[in-house]
Amino acid sequence: MATVNKTTYAGQIQTTAAAIAAAIDRATDLRSIYFDRGYNSGGANVIIDGDVSELGITADAITNFITLAEQLQNFADNQTVTSGDYDATLNMLRTDA
Repeated sequence: MATVNKTTYAGQIQTTAAAIAAAIDRATDLRSIYFDRGYNSGGANVIIDGDVSELGITADAITNFITLAEQLQNFADNQTVTSGDYDATLNMLRTDA
């Protein structure tokens, strides 16, 4: 019985690790798109509140997410991570709760 619990537990770790890796990869892709398309402040196609208001979010929330994406990549690459209230950013953007 103990081995079954350990196997289940280890399987959950594998699933969670895959989800974290996928989330970091996606966030990194979104950050790249943000700058490539000029959505950033000073870019050629800046995201403004009116662009995202129907989603119930602000342009600042998008910018904060891009900062979070950068810090996730830093974390994954063993680089210095700048602390911030990233949980608040996630909670502002979440649609599941």
